Amino acid sequence: MSKIKLQPKISKQIKNFLTREEVCKNIVKKYGSPVNVIFPKAVKQNIDNFKRMYEKYNISGDIFYAHKANRSKSIVSTVSKKEIGLDIASISELKNANEEGFNKDKIEATGPKKREFLDKLINKNITINVDNLEELNYIGKTKKDVEILIRISGFKPKNIKVTKNESRFGINIKRKKEILETIQNYNNLSLKGFSFHLSTSNIRKKRIAISNILDLHQFFSKNGIITDTINIGGGFSVNYLKNRKDWDKYLNLLKQNVKEDNNLTWKNENYGFYLDKDTVKGSAQF
Repeated sequence: MSKIKLQPKISKQIKNFLTREEVCKNIVKKYGSPVNVIFPKAVKQNIDNFKRMYEKYNISGDIFYAHKANRSKSIVSTVSKKEIGLDIASISELKNANEEGFNKDKIEATGPKKREFLDKLINKNITINVDNLEELNYIGKTKKDVEILIRISGFKPKNIKVTKNESRFGINIKRKKEILETIQNYNNLSLKGFSFHLSTSNIRKKRIAISNILDLHQFFSKNGIITDTINIGGGFSVNYLKNRKDWDKYLNLLKQNVKEDNNLTWKNENYGFYLDKDTVKGSAQF
C-alpha cells in the first residue's frame, strides 16, 4: 500500500512556539505526554472571521461556541470577552459559563439532557434547545416560563423520494403536528424557533435542512405560533492540511480500502464510502 503523508497547515503562532525547544520540553516534563497546548488567540481570530462573514453578507444573528468541543476554561474565558454566546451540554459546562460571567441570554443548552440538568436550566431561565418530546413535556409540566428551540431531524429534498436513516438526535420533522400540539398544551413554553446539527459539512444537505425548517416556520405561523430563529449548528469545514494533493491521495486510499478491505483505518471505518457491486460510492464524512 502507498505511504500516507498528511502534512499539517501550521499557523505562525504555533510555528514560533515549536521553535522554543526548551519551553516545549519543560511543558512535557511538567505535565507529561501527550500534552494538549491551547492557543486562545487562535479562538479570537476564528470568532473575528465568523463576524466578518456576517458583515460581508449582511446577516444578523449570534455566534455560539460549543463548549463540549474543548474543556479548557481559557477558551471559555476568551469567548466571554469576545461577547459571543456559549453552547453548553452539561452541568459542569453551565458552571463554567456562570463562573466566566456569561449572561443567561448568551447561553444556550443543547443535546440530550438529564432531568437534573434541565432543572438547573429552567431555574436559571436559560434558553433550552429541546432534543426530544420527553424533554419538551418535562419542561412544560414544570409550569415555569422557558424560552425554547426545537431540534429537528429527518430532512429531505422537496419533490424527491428518498430513504433516510432516523437520527438519534432531534425530533423528526414528520412529527411537526405532535410538536405543535405539545407546545399548545402548555402555557409556559415560548418557542423561539428551530435548530439542526448535521453530521456533515455538505452545503447541499445544509440547504435542504434550512429549506425544510423555513417550511416549518410557516406551518407554525399558520397555527398561531410566530418563530424567528434558526440555529444552523456547527460542523463547518476547516482546512488542516498544507497540500491539497495529500488530501486527494488520502481519499483515493480510503476508496481503495473499501474496495480491497485492507484495514487501512481504525476498525476499518469507511468514512462515508461504501461498495456497490464493484463500484465505490458515497462521499467523505469525517
